[in-house]
Amino acid sequence: MEHHKRIVAMSLAVALLLAACSEGDGAAEGVQPIEESQADPGEPEPEPEPVEQDPEPEVEAEPEPEPEPEPEPADIDITVIPDEITEEYVEAVLVELERLYSEALVLFQAEGEVTLEVSDRIGEAFSEAQFSIRVSEFEGYLDRSFEGIGSPGDLRPREHDVLAVLDASEDCIYVETLLDVSGVVGETRDLLTSFYLLGPKIGERPEILNATPWVFSQMPVGDEATLRTERPC
Repeated sequence: MEHHKRIVAMSLAVALLLAACSEGDGAAEGVQPIEESQADPGEPEPEPEPVEQDPEPEVEAEPEPEPEPEPEPADIDITVIPDEITEEYVEAVLVELERLYSEALVLFQAEGEVTLEVSDRIGEAFSEAQFSIRVSEFEGYLDRSFEGIGSPGDLRPREHDVLAVLDASEDCIYVETLLDVSGVVGETRDLLTSFYLLGPKIGERPEILNATPWVFSQMPVGDEATLRTERPC
């Protein structure tokens, strides 16, 4: 009997359950499906700003070393006779002698005659034998109305490039030079191979104009190869 009651109760429960499921779409009215909660993402995190890196410092090129200044040539004392007579010494002496010769020409053109000032400069630059030769040369310029030489305003000393000291002693210098006469003739000329024998100044003059102890003694001419072999000192 008791067993029969349990069967009836179970049957009734099943019937009630089926009736409930038949209403609606199978979901109890008012019952909403539970949705999974989603986390609020919130505002997106800002992307990190790129870190500015300091630019690599430019490597400056090392400056090229400045060339060392060329040593200035030692002052040449043309007032004395050195122990060693070098080409540089002779060249400096010739500059002084040519200065006197050029001054004599300028004065001669201005005066039109061999004045005391002209003769003093010729006598200071040339030996006694050469003095008379130079005076005759000047007078020849005057006879030709100074044809062959530049105007006084354009005159400048002749220039020598000493090629070799061929012979030398304490009272004699024999040299070969390249002579530029453009300053005297007033126009460009080819350089002339020239030979000079310098000798000592003899006697005292009223006014010392030549700072060197030398004068033009001779100006040898002839075959160049032969002149180079001469040893007059």
